[in-house]
Amino acid sequence: MRIALAVTAAVAAAVVAASFAGISKADTPTTVSIVSCVLQHGGKVTVAAGSTISFRFGWAARTLGLDQEFLNALDLNASIDGTAIADASSYWSAPAPAVINGNNVYLTNWLYPTGITLQSGDSVTLVWNGVLTRPITDGFTHGVFKGDVLGGNDTCTVTAS
Repeated sequence: MRIALAVTAAVAAAVVAASFAGISKADTPTTVSIVSCVLQHGGKVTVAAGSTISFRFGWAARTLGLDQEFLNALDLNASIDGTAIADASSYWSAPAPAVINGNNVYLTNWLYPTGITLQSGDSVTLVWNGVLTRPITDGFTHGVFKGDVLGGNDTCTVTAS
């Protein structure tokens, strides 16, 4: 009887293991900061194989009104691997209170889940073109922002290793 139970348990374990064989062991949600990728890493970042990629761009302002002004002034076009993201502006969150570096701010995030899981050697490229149609301020001492939000460096390529 014990042998039969042991064999049954072993067969059941093998069936369960086989049913998961086609699933990546680690489809890890990975959010890539567009600002970091473009402005700090020259438009190229590397992630671990098995990463499911989302892209994020955050904007913080001193007041809700200034955060909303950013959203109202922004003309946004974006694409993934050359395919336009339909209604790219719909991926903005509503401005919400936050604390960043000890400052009370209002924060809005553009978060686009690509649904793409990269395996070793695979890559995905985002072109994120955000242009302010009029000068705005964030209410801090950062001055006035106008034109291309990222200064014309709008491409981020993520590659898995």
